[in-house]
Amino acid sequence: MLYYIDESCVEALAGGDREAAEFLEQLVIHRRKCKNMLLATRKVFDELSKSENLAGFARDYYRILRNRSSENKLILEKASKYYKVVSGYAGNQKIEENGRECILLSVKEGNNADFTDKSILLVESNDDIEFYALIGKYYLQNRGIQNMRISFQNEIGGGDTTSIRLADIIDERQRTCLCIADSDMRYRGAKNGGTLEKILAVTKGREQIYYELYALKMHEIENLIPIELLELVCEKIPDAHLGIQLLKKLLRIDSSNNSPVYYFDYKKGIKRDYFFLKEGSDKDKEKKFRKLEDYRKYWHTILGQCGITINEDASDFIVPGVCERILPHTIQHLNDKWEENKICDIISNSYIHESWMEIGAKIVTWGCVGHRILS
Repeated sequence: MLYYIDESCVEALAGGDREAAEFLEQLVIHRRKCKNMLLATRKVFDELSKSENLAGFARDYYRILRNRSSENKLILEKASKYYKVVSGYAGNQKIEENGRECILLSVKEGNNADFTDKSILLVESNDDIEFYALIGKYYLQNRGIQNMRISFQNEIGGGDTTSIRLADIIDERQRTCLCIADSDMRYRGAKNGGTLEKILAVTKGREQIYYELYALKMHEIENLIPIELLELVCEKIPDAHLGIQLLKKLLRIDSSNNSPVYYFDYKKGIKRDYFFLKEGSDKDKEKKFRKLEDYRKYWHTILGQCGITINEDASDFIVPGVCERILPHTIQHLNDKWEENKICDIISNSYIHESWMEIGAKIVTWGCVGHRILS
């Protein structure tokens, strides 16, 4: 997370405020260990580098940051959200400064928690962690930001675990946290999946100051892989062809943010059983089948527009998915071919660019850290 030290902290420090001294030392220690991004005006860094109320090591680190202050000006200008460290505040904690969201953090609050440590990234799997890191990398390159890295304390949720863990983080008020969750919507206008509903219940009525929940506006994380990239990743996966061809047709039907391409299940495709109930099915299966009525209406229309007949004689799938392991395959491809295949150019010219930039901004906001300070 990005922290900006306000001039009021210098004044508090000069007045012998112990809370200010302790927090400013903690802040710069975590900065040295690459756990946050720390900015201030050159004047503030200069004052901190000279203050006898700070330990010698802290003064040395602030002196180094003072010498880098001009390099980091661009970072603050392009930040969409940051914490402003102040001696104290009255009124709203969340304000707006120059069109950016600013959270006021008093030195006393900072001393009572570990907000200046790495933010927690709470997602469903290790693959999610790696993929979101790559989206953050794309955002940094696209915005021309160089003097920054992305690093989180990664935590895995999934099912009820995500909502339970997020509730603990919120109630403890000790760490900053970004939670990203799949919506599990399989057609436009569908209700959120059960996992997201439980997470939303946890956040209801709780202001998102030290944490943020970002719910994907699509079925799941795999839908963030653009078709242009899928074709490269799946060159040696022949069974992926039918799924990719359908995705191309879906995009031609509608390329807006409501395109059915965002609701297609990349892993499972469209199963025959979603449209035809097997004879002799028990009551539980009949109940599940009835719940899919709106799903059938949506995809019946869409598939018809694509020239696909929903055939009861189909084996297992009306349309197969792309690949069960498409996310790890994509991550591997991105890691191996980032420069060679000009991935940034592919994404920039893709329908997915806007989504990557929106999510990338969240990743960078909460996960940005500076390079190591060498004494």
